[in-house]
Amino acid sequence: MSLRTKNGIHYLLICLICNILLISCGNSEDEETIINNIIGSWYGTRTYYNPASGTKYQYLNITFESNGMGNLEYTAPSSHSYAKFNYKISGNKILCNGYYATDAYEMDSAEKFEMTLNIEGDRLIPLDRYSYFILTKDDSVMTDSNGNEVIDDSSMLNNVWVRTDGYSVCVIENEKCTEYTLLKQYGKIYSSKTIYDIHYDVARKIIRFGTTEYDIVILNSSTLEIKNNKNHFIFTLGSSKDIPSAGESGDDDDVKALLVSARFGWKTNENITRLFNFIKDGRAIYMEGSERSLGSIGRITLCADGSYTLKNRQITCQYTDVQWDYGDELTKDWFPGWTYNKARTRKYTIRSISSESLTLEDEDGKVYITSPV
Repeated sequence: MSLRTKNGIHYLLICLICNILLISCGNSEDEETIINNIIGSWYGTRTYYNPASGTKYQYLNITFESNGMGNLEYTAPSSHSYAKFNYKISGNKILCNGYYATDAYEMDSAEKFEMTLNIEGDRLIPLDRYSYFILTKDDSVMTDSNGNEVIDDSSMLNNVWVRTDGYSVCVIENEKCTEYTLLKQYGKIYSSKTIYDIHYDVARKIIRFGTTEYDIVILNSSTLEIKNNKNHFIFTLGSSKDIPSAGESGDDDDVKALLVSARFGWKTNENITRLFNFIKDGRAIYMEGSERSLGSIGRITLCADGSYTLKNRQITCQYTDVQWDYGDELTKDWFPGWTYNKARTRKYTIRSISSESLTLEDEDGKVYITSPV
């Protein structure tokens, strides 16, 4: 054999040995990286529905120590299991061998424990035991009764939702829903406000407002659709601009709708009872109780009937029929500013209005704070 041939063989052998060493070192580094990623605690949650007792949950927690030891805890509504084991990495699998018991203090009499888990990126998938779980370090994955991942999209609920018929706005935040019922379609003033506790069953895709349950048909970044056997509602994503006020904003149609929703009354410091009644067709009725009593008859009442107009939150009332009991010389001065059987125009500025109160200021600057009666 020539020297050149011998040198060639030596060269090939050296290359082969180097490749083997490189592969071996690479495998060692990969395995070390996998072990470092595995060390720590892993969590999984499984949910299922029991018709007799409602939605239930099971929890699995596995911890891998750096010394090749590990422990497991499984918690269900009516049972617990514990395990201690040794583990090793084989390819993309974790092989666990040890003992388990149903009482953490009885590990001395525990049964043999074997378990295999697949390593799939940042998840561990049990193969033989607890195979309905998916484990993550941040406890971010929930599975259903068949082991399928349940997507928890409840965070999308926390938004402003406008019902497509334009008569309701729901603001959902922190398991609370504030529902505003609007006075008019897509209005800016609400007639009533109701606050509900919310429960979202992520596994069954059911949402409960107070005591009323709805199936969630659609929940995404733009649409919320819910229904039950009585109602079917569709909401689109809104913004803070869609949240109505109690009356500080809104156009004249909003204000008028609120005005006609109730009769508003108050008592002054002199204990004089007053009442406003604005009717949808434009009729206005004003009533005022006298400060003094008329003999055994007692206090008498002024009643003014007419019409009103509303513009830029200014109310102009034109009372054409003004009457009160015994409207003669005996009581003509009992209602200052009013003359028996004589028309009168009065103007008011609406300072605030809601379904709970109406604050008016008259032409003389006197403020009246009223409430529905």
